[in-house]
Amino acid sequence: NNCIHLSEGNIKSKNTDNIMFLTWSLPSGATCPYATDMCKKRCFAKKNESFKNVRDSRERNLEETQKDTFIEDMIKHLEYHLSRPKAKNKRIFVRIHTSGDFYSLDYLIKWVYISEYFKENDKILFQAYTKSMPIIEDYINEYGKNYGYDFNPNEIIDDINIRFVWSVWNDTPKKYTDSALALGFQIFMALPKDEISNQVNKGAFNCNGDCGNCKECYTGNSLKIVIPYH
Repeated sequence: NNCIHLSEGNIKSKNTDNIMFLTWSLPSGATCPYATDMCKKRCFAKKNESFKNVRDSRERNLEETQKDTFIEDMIKHLEYHLSRPKAKNKRIFVRIHTSGDFYSLDYLIKWVYISEYFKENDKILFQAYTKSMPIIEDYINEYGKNYGYDFNPNEIIDDINIRFVWSVWNDTPKKYTDSALALGFQIFMALPKDEISNQVNKGAFNCNGDCGNCKECYTGNSLKIVIPYH
């Protein structure tokens, strides 16, 4: 039974004339193994789970990820969305996790296979904000074995058809952010309002909360993106 459900955007990820957003959500906290204290305290996704329908939907999605058929089922569901009349002349941006994160290596690998299936299809783009650097590093080490001892971590990441954005707070361990920078990830940082202008003056991109028209986290080249706490 395929109970997979991708939502069409949210308050920030609004569809435009040429972009359509699909979002995938898991239970917050329970699937965020590397959430920091600040992340847990200010988690916007957790607030939404006060609604039973939201909570139940995310729990069902988590159950789907643990099935042997998840890859096949998600591919079918994405193909359905690509074939819909409303998707004609639009590029689909798939945001993996409006809540939750890559909670295990096996789960990350499943998304790698899903995105790989659509690698030659320019009509669909996969993106994920993440804090799960140790799991990404596990993936690099696991697949690096195929390359021998002289493998380049960046080549392994570049081969994945997912645009990873490193989502950080002030209490995110520096070693993980250093790894993200070394791997070429964009850095997305939530800050107090009074710290935003300082970062912008240093060259950071100031998020205006309109993903459909901005697209900086999906197709842009800014090294660091900042947003006020919300």
